[in-house]
Amino acid sequence: STSVSAYKQNFRSFIFLALINGIPTLILGIIIRTLLETELISLSNFQQYNDSQISENLLSEFKAIPIWKIITIVFFVAIGLVANLISIMSIIVGSAQFANSEKVSPIICINYSLSRIGKLMLLSLFLIGLFIIPFILSLLLIGIPILIYLVVRWYFALPSMVLDNTGVTQSIQKSWDLVDKRWWVTFGTGLVILILMTIPTYALNLVSSNLNSDFILLLGDVLVSTLISPFQAIATGLYFLSLKKYPKI
Repeated sequence: STSVSAYKQNFRSFIFLALINGIPTLILGIIIRTLLETELISLSNFQQYNDSQISENLLSEFKAIPIWKIITIVFFVAIGLVANLISIMSIIVGSAQFANSEKVSPIICINYSLSRIGKLMLLSLFLIGLFIIPFILSLLLIGIPILIYLVVRWYFALPSMVLDNTGVTQSIQKSWDLVDKRWWVTFGTGLVILILMTIPTYALNLVSSNLNSDFILLLGDVLVSTLISPFQAIATGLYFLSLKKYPKI
């Protein structure tokens, strides 16, 4: 409820910060559809083949994609990932401003995030490396509990870095310590937030299933994502601050 209140009171500021990710996502979607128009049409016709034929055709289609198209897409995907990181971290900074009874300033939030973007990218890559083995184990099902456990324990590493200006290892340790003895309530809170965010996305899929325009579908997807993503980041920031403020149970 506090997250909803923060979002309502600073709606324009948070939407502005969300558009830092929304606009590149829309551009990336248009670029992919434009560059791979022929390949996407071919992929849509794969349903007429059996499994072995699909594998062979997929391989041949991927090999036929010009290298310049692949490089262009990878470049814009990288820009999109950085923009997403800046957007989320800026909204988390905004949630801290709200918690301090300040007016959310998009400029301050962006500057705050950009001043730490190098360290945030390094931490993100480090976390990806830490999650590789648990992710591989999760493909065998036995590793799913391990992966979920670690995701919850390290979920606040990035907020810790952007709000407390901690280092890479310090941020990971800080998140681990904050969740200590509060893993289940943190997991439950995150699950509720995820469910609340999934409902609009599911509703969009039901509506879009009757549309024949890929562009309208892409635009609607980006619009819904832009509208609901601030809620998750705000809730993450406020919950992180509450973990710091209140002693362990």
